[in-house]
Amino acid sequence: MSNNIKFKYNHKDFDEDISEAIKRVEDAFFDYKNNPNIKMKYLDLKESIYDLCLVLKEKVIEGTISSVNAEEMKNYYWGLLLK
Repeated sequence: MSNNIKFKYNHKDFDEDISEAIKRVEDAFFDYKNNPNIKMKYLDLKESIYDLCLVLKEKVIEGTISSVNAEEMKNYYWGLLLK
């Protein structure tokens, strides 16, 4: 699978913590799509999305990102599991 997929969110638009978490999700997504028959790749993708959600929760508490934006991002990234 090509790594030329355009994601809705650009990690460069966020602070370092969110950016790193988004990059981990993207890497895990490509790894899973390139190896869809390896269940561990799917679990790695789920774990990276969960980790991103924790980072977003922390950033909402800090006031770095709004709760509305964080929810939209979480919904988008969990939706990657269906693609």
